[in-house]
Amino acid sequence: MKKLAIGCVGLLVLGIAGIAAVPYVLSCISGTVTVAAEGFVAEREQVERLVEVQQAVRTRLGLRAADLERRASQMPKPGGGQSAAPAYPPSGSSGLARGEGPR
Repeated sequence: MKKLAIGCVGLLVLGIAGIAAVPYVLSCISGTVTVAAEGFVAEREQVERLVEVQQAVRTRLGLRAADLERRASQMPKPGGGQSAAPAYPPSGSSGLARGEGPR
């Protein structure tokens, strides 16, 4: 009977300690959720800023943006079996050999 009483008292102590720990555990979880939410907001703001910058660059480029997109779409895709290196004209035909400067 004595062992049963000691076991019940032990369980009672563990239960009280567990109940006392609940507010601490909940505050830790709440803090983690708050930090995660703040990180998500920061990432969203960074993405929105990136989109704004991309739109500003596109606006400044104007018609040249369409030309750049067309030229980029004509480039070979990586891993497609083709060399991704640009095709240069044969030596001596670039105009630089005749003393002309870059355009």
